[in-house]
Amino acid sequence: MTYRAKIKKRLNRPGIVLYSKPRYFQDPRARTMKRPGIFKRFIVPLAFVVGVWAISRYAYEAAAALPPDIVRTTLINIFGPLLFISVWFFALVGPPWAYIRGATFLERFIIAFANPVIWFARVESRVACQFSTVEMVYFFFLPWTFGLMCVTFFELGLSELVCRTIHKIKAPKEVRILHPLVVLFIIGGLAGTYVGLIKGQEWVYTVVHHYAAHFLK
Repeated sequence: MTYRAKIKKRLNRPGIVLYSKPRYFQDPRARTMKRPGIFKRFIVPLAFVVGVWAISRYAYEAAAALPPDIVRTTLINIFGPLLFISVWFFALVGPPWAYIRGATFLERFIIAFANPVIWFARVESRVACQFSTVEMVYFFFLPWTFGLMCVTFFELGLSELVCRTIHKIKAPKEVRILHPLVVLFIIGGLAGTYVGLIKGQEWVYTVVHHYAAHFLK
């Protein structure tokens, strides 16, 4: 028996786990590897996602105050779309990154909704003085706010599906692709996006009519 074979046989004794599973797309619940620290798996992706949004918002708003020239136009054309993408589509960026770093499902969920929730909180803080508590609840169900959350749910479910599929190929016994939450996020998010955004005019009428019928005398 060769020296390498002896080492492999010794390491494969009961109680000793080889790093034979893929390092990336490791299921956070798997016990075959030690989970990375919270800073690496959660804080770094979260800081990146929120940081891109914060920088884009600051640069866009600062550029809007500049006199009309090529610098102002360039900054707005760069950071305006980036600001939009960071709010509406970063659920396709942050959660997959966190997944391959070993983040838990809850951590990936927080990363996906960080920017939409921050954006929604800023919007509500600006209009809260004009509406009652009940009206603010209905305000959430207007197309842009409700639609944003539904789009984020759909994107999170889609990113989970892709990551879990790749993980399943690399480690068949470690992950369940069609987890109930993944299916719920995809179907529910897609349905909410259709109702809240694509059929936004009818949805607005439904929300306003419900409010008027129950709270206006």
